[in-house]
Amino acid sequence: MQTMDFNQQTATIVKEAIRKAINQYTDTEESSHVVTDFHIFIKENKIEICDDEDTLLAAADLLPQTEKADMSDKQMSKLLRHELHNMNKEEEFDKINIFKPFSFLLENPETDTFEELLIVDDNNVVVCEELLKGLDKELDDFLHHLLDE
Repeated sequence: MQTMDFNQQTATIVKEAIRKAINQYTDTEESSHVVTDFHIFIKENKIEICDDEDTLLAAADLLPQTEKADMSDKQMSKLLRHELHNMNKEEEFDKINIFKPFSFLLENPETDTFEELLIVDDNNVVVCEELLKGLDKELDDFLHHLLDE
């Protein structure tokens, strides 16, 4: 039971941190902000969200100081992807006044991209790279098939 409470608590903290970050771009001006990515870092049980200029937009502790549980990168990625997908379904990203497309990236502390979690475009949203796996090969095979005929 404690694991479930931990995951729910962490999900709530993550969602609030994302909201705090995006709320800085929900002013009334028309799409004028130039941000292409929201960079999410998980450091020592903290979440930090920065813009392209490494300006800290939001930060929060993921666990109470007394807890020692850790989520793996894969678990955290899954949780972030889930929360971002839910926020997108709730149209929370429609309120952001920045040029599209923009994305949410999970990165390691050395700022190397670990995973692209969500790409938001006017008409397209890519939630998971698994959807795109093998697409290049399929398109190449299809093109070769057409050219052979």
